[in-house]
Amino acid sequence: MFRILYFNINFVCNNSCIFCFSHNTFFDNSYLIHKNDIIEILMKYKVSSNDRIIINGGEPTLHPELLEIIRLFHKTGAEIIVYTNGRKLKDVDYCCKLVRMVNRIVVPVHGEESVHDNITQKKGSFIDTICGIKNILMLNSSKLELKFIVTKNMICSDFSINNFLFCNHYEPSSVALTGVVPTAVSQLNNVSLPSPDELGKYVSCQLDELIFKYNGSIKLFDCELCRLTHELREYIDKLPLEVDNHIYYNYYYFDGKYRSGKLIRYNDDRKCENCNLTNICRRISDACIVLELCHDAKKIVLE
Repeated sequence: MFRILYFNINFVCNNSCIFCFSHNTFFDNSYLIHKNDIIEILMKYKVSSNDRIIINGGEPTLHPELLEIIRLFHKTGAEIIVYTNGRKLKDVDYCCKLVRMVNRIVVPVHGEESVHDNITQKKGSFIDTICGIKNILMLNSSKLELKFIVTKNMICSDFSINNFLFCNHYEPSSVALTGVVPTAVSQLNNVSLPSPDELGKYVSCQLDELIFKYNGSIKLFDCELCRLTHELREYIDKLPLEVDNHIYYNYYYFDGKYRSGKLIRYNDDRKCENCNLTNICRRISDACIVLELCHDAKKIVLE
């Protein structure tokens, strides 16, 4: 049985993003998951090559035992995905050790330098992240996914993902576009989120460029497909759909509080009437599912 095991291994970060998804960001190091915890989890869940491991934080690269933890996961043969802001990966030796052991590294970009640093509230964070991105690309570009979190700041700056990639000669294996979900941190910072229509309009513009110019996979989540342009909806509807059976399987969450794991259940019941995309859209809206337009944009995969 395919499972996703999602680990927030710490809750400290060297950025202070105004919308941070990690609801426990203010917690201290007492909420670390330690190597010994991982050993117990591996035994309890009998983790194998059929499983997907997701490592997040906080900022996981700040965890003092991260590389040792990944080595333990690596021995199981499981797919390993690390979400990181990429700043510590400017150290090429550290980056090399990480790249060797994982299947995918997901790094967020919030826009050009001024917008990115405004979102992270850390001057110089953009430069650090770009150095990390360049190191991953140099070592193994097939393991890099760039994640573009669409904020009002990004929209208002007319940021072009296509231009960002091609002007800088970046060729990651995949790019992901995602909306911003309301969080305790975004509410505390009085962050104005894009409306569904604003998000759909911006994402449509980006997809219009990327689908025909970018050679990697394009992923989309936290965005209602009905908000895309009519032409894009028709385009997506005509593509063959490849459904991987593992999307229906169990999703377990771990952090310093839930060291033994918490089974997450997703609502897969919402249906919109009179929409031929509802079967795809409700999954990427209500579950941990990503819509992926594959490399040649000739089919859709739900992963």
